[in-house]
Amino acid sequence: SSSGGITGWMKDRSARKEKERYMEQMERLSNMDVFTMEHYREELEVLEVVDVIIDVLGPQATAEDLIAMDRLQRLKVATNANKTLEDIAIMVSQITNMDVMQKTLRKRRLEGKPIPSDPEAMQAAVKKDAMTVLSKSQKEMLKSRQVDAARRMARRKQK
Repeated sequence: SSSGGITGWMKDRSARKEKERYMEQMERLSNMDVFTMEHYREELEVLEVVDVIIDVLGPQATAEDLIAMDRLQRLKVATNANKTLEDIAIMVSQITNMDVMQKTLRKRRLEGKPIPSDPEAMQAAVKKDAMTVLSKSQKEMLKSRQVDAARRMARRKQK
């Protein structure tokens, strides 16, 4: 393992603990039927923003519901959470990413595949399975993100 002595042992122990926590979280996610705002709040012990989203959309709201929020709902969440609309868009994006991760884990569990043992393996699994677990609105959101990124790249090249 890493450097000797107490420091090395502590680092190893800390890394093992972190890996255990990671695997426990992945296991929990893989066992959920649907990933709701309530789950999101429990998993990340977050943010007043999630509480505000729950106030506006309800605890059973999913990433789908967030993507489908109308302008008025977005403004209400932003105002009540004292955040910008951009902050809310970032939050929706993060929640959507977590939702995709949960769906990927669930699919793997149902297919009897192992749970990825670290974040890198998880990312690879998500890349591989994403298109089969994404909903229509999530696919559209992803596509518009890719189009926006391509436009930004094109603009940079023109300068």
